[in-house]
Amino acid sequence: MAIPAPPRSGVGAQSVLSVEVVTEAVSAVMRASDRDGVIDQALASRIGARILPEISRTLNGRISSGSELLGQQGFRTILSQHLSLVGQEDDTRALRKFLRDNANRTGADFAALVAQYRRGGGWNGRMETLDAHADREDGAAADSSHRFDDTFLRSPAGRELQAHALRHGLGWAVDRPDILRLGKDAIELFARTNFRRESFDSLREVGFEGRQIKRLVQRAEESGQDANELARVHRDSVRIFGGNDAQERQRWINRFDAFNTNPRDEAAWQDLDRSLRRMEQEGSQEQRDQAHRQREASERIRNARLGANLTTTQATVAADQAVTAVSQLDAAATEADNLFGAPPAATPPAPVIVTRDVTNQGPAAQPPPAALQPPAQPASVRP
Repeated sequence: MAIPAPPRSGVGAQSVLSVEVVTEAVSAVMRASDRDGVIDQALASRIGARILPEISRTLNGRISSGSELLGQQGFRTILSQHLSLVGQEDDTRALRKFLRDNANRTGADFAALVAQYRRGGGWNGRMETLDAHADREDGAAADSSHRFDDTFLRSPAGRELQAHALRHGLGWAVDRPDILRLGKDAIELFARTNFRRESFDSLREVGFEGRQIKRLVQRAEESGQDANELARVHRDSVRIFGGNDAQERQRWINRFDAFNTNPRDEAAWQDLDRSLRRMEQEGSQEQRDQAHRQREASERIRNARLGANLTTTQATVAADQAVTAVSQLDAAATEADNLFGAPPAATPPAPVIVTRDVTNQGPAAQPPPAALQPPAQPASVRP
C-alpha cells in the first residue's frame, strides 16, 4: 500500500497556503527573536502546521512565500493567539515577547524588520538594528531590510571572506552572508566541487541549514559524486517523502544529516536504511523510485567512508579466519582421539652418558646406570 503524502499546494489545492510557507514565516520570526539568531526548526514546523488552517481561512488571495505572509497583520495576530494558548514554555517566551514589542508595526515594517535576521546573526548587531527601527515607525524601515547583512559584508571579516571567495572562483557567494559565515573551508569546498548557487538555495528552500549543506557537499567530494546532483537527490527526497508535512520533512532532513555527519555511525545508517526500505516496500511508485536513487547515493557515501579502513578491516578478518581454522583443526584432532584412541606415546631412547677417560684424556662412552638400563634377558635353561 502506498504511503500517502500530504497534498501539495498549487492549482486545485484546498488552501491558498502551504505549510512550508507558514513554517518559513514562523522560522523567520523565531530567528529574529532569538539572542543568537538560531531557531528550533522542529518547533517552528509544529507551530506552522497548527496555525495553517486558521490562516488559510482568514487570509484572502494566494501567498507564495514566507516574506509575503510576514507582511500580513492577520498572520501575527493568529500566531500571537496560538502562543497564548499553548502555555508559557521557555522555548516560546522570546518569540511572544518579540511579537508584543512589535505589535504596533505596520505589516511592511514588521516584514522588513524580520527579513534582516533570516540568515541569523549575533545579538549586538541585531540590537543596533532594532534600535534604529524603533526610531523609524514611518515605514521607511523597508529601505534598511538588509542592514544587518550589509553591515557584515562591509566589516573586515566580511570583506576578507568575500576576497577569499573571489580568489577561489566562488563569485556567486560574495553577496551571500549565509554562505560566507560558514567559513573559508566551506568556500574552498564549494569552489572545488563546483557547487552552484541554485543547488544551495534549493536545499535551503526545503529546510536544510547551511552547515547541513556543507556536510552534504563534503560527502559528495569524499565519495566522488557530483555535489549538485547529490543536492538534487536530497532535495527531491525531502519533497517526495515529506510532501507538505513540515514535520515529516524535518525528520527526513535530520535523518540525512545524522548519516552525513558520520556515515560510519551504525545507528544513523540503520535508521536511514530502515526508512528507505519502508519507502521501497510500501511507498507510491514515485516514492519507491526516489528511495532507490537515494539509497544508491547514500551507499556510495558509506562505502567511501568505510573504504578508508578497508585494509585494516581485511587484515582483521584474515586474522579471525586463521584463528577459526586452527580451532577447527584442534577440534578435528580431539574428535579423532575420541573415536580411535590417542596414539601410544613414543618410548624415549636410553640416554648415553659421556665421561672423560682419565688415561687417554678423551671422551669414553660408559654404560648407563643400572636403573636406566633395559631389563636383562633371561638366561637359556639347559636340560
